[in-house]
Amino acid sequence: PRLSSAACRLHDKITMRSLLSTLRALALMSTLLTGVALAGPAVAGTPSKGLLHRAVAKVQRLRAGIRARRLCRREVKRIGKEVHAGKKVCVVFDIDNTLVDTRHRTLGAAKAFATAHPKLLSAKKVRMGKVRYDGAQTAEALKLPGAQRGAFATFWRSFFWNTKNFHLDKAIPQTTAWAHAAKRAGAEVYYLTGRIDALKDGSIRQLAALGLPDADAAHVLCKPSVKVRTPDFKRQELKKLQRGKRVAWFVSDAASDLGAAKGLGIGCVLVEFPVGPGAHKEPTLPATTPRLRPTLAR
Repeated sequence: PRLSSAACRLHDKITMRSLLSTLRALALMSTLLTGVALAGPAVAGTPSKGLLHRAVAKVQRLRAGIRARRLCRREVKRIGKEVHAGKKVCVVFDIDNTLVDTRHRTLGAAKAFATAHPKLLSAKKVRMGKVRYDGAQTAEALKLPGAQRGAFATFWRSFFWNTKNFHLDKAIPQTTAWAHAAKRAGAEVYYLTGRIDALKDGSIRQLAALGLPDADAAHVLCKPSVKVRTPDFKRQELKKLQRGKRVAWFVSDAASDLGAAKGLGIGCVLVEFPVGPGAHKEPTLPATTPRLRPTLAR
């Protein structure tokens, strides 16, 4: 017999909890009996972690993804009811590595550098697997000579923050779908980014070209200059938005952004992107599918 949607959700919840509990118990038993965790290969230069412990971490990520999707579905339904009742609701997204995959822009920078300096970097070495968070990390991954890494990083900054190159970014399907779902339900969509005001017009053009809703000057919020701390700026802007409407959720790839939203009563989701400030500390996620997980930043 077919189960109701509520029964299916309950079944999934019980199954996931049971699996997680079993894996934790096995990991603990392994440690107690052998004195060490079951060995597994080290990932991204980190110390080797027990196989079961890594399995537990994977299950926790799966659970987090389920909670994130539930947050979206629940809030979309709530948005529709509140808008129908005459209330104002909005959702908020970061841009870089949240709605768009900027690795393609960095890849473009590396290809342009290889074309301009073929003796320093062979175009054959430039591929997505070598792209990292910024120019300095990418130069290291490309094994450029030490004296040339600074030159590449400088070239990367100029290329990466040139609005003419924003079109190289690819939309991230999961998060852009959330933006469209919220808009269909009646919410306003805001883009709260660490990009500076000088990049605002280019950012609006980029979002509009991707077909994202509310891609205009009123809904794209950029900080005034690089001197302003991004978390402080974003917390201030979130508070401003809350004065006139309810903020249903805030999505970003930066844990510091979501930390800035702590205590504001906003549902927050962290995009676990394949590259980033903390990527070297834990296994990276599959490069083609950035995942979503809710945080405890309520």
